[in-house]
Amino acid sequence: MATVMGKEGYVRVGSATTSAIISIDNWSLDLAADAIDVTAFGTGTAVAAKSFDYGLKGATGTISGNYDSTDGNIEVLVDMLADGTVGNMYLDLNASTTKRASCAAVITGVTLGQAVADKTTVSINFTVDGAVTWS
Repeated sequence: MATVMGKEGYVRVGSATTSAIISIDNWSLDLAADAIDVTAFGTGTAVAAKSFDYGLKGATGTISGNYDSTDGNIEVLVDMLADGTVGNMYLDLNASTTKRASCAAVITGVTLGQAVADKTTVSINFTVDGAVTWS
């Protein structure tokens, strides 16, 4: 089994060839699907079990890291929230495996954190608009 190291991950916005957001050190993508109960009448025996089918699928995620005022890609994400625009996001596992999740994203929250004895951090939450594509 080949282990994929987190230190090689990237986050890109706009297009797959734009520069990676340099200050991000964490991202997550949570995929989900509704489970629809399709159990039919007459299946109520002593050993009966429910039957399910897939319903709507969706995804949410978070990217976070150090706030770098020189990184314009962070500002692109903040502007997406302020302007109410949907943008393309690319979450790369690493450069050597070329595994990537790409999606259209709606930014649902931006949190900046700052402490007197620490660096400024940023956390950006998003909801996927449509499907996630794996390549």
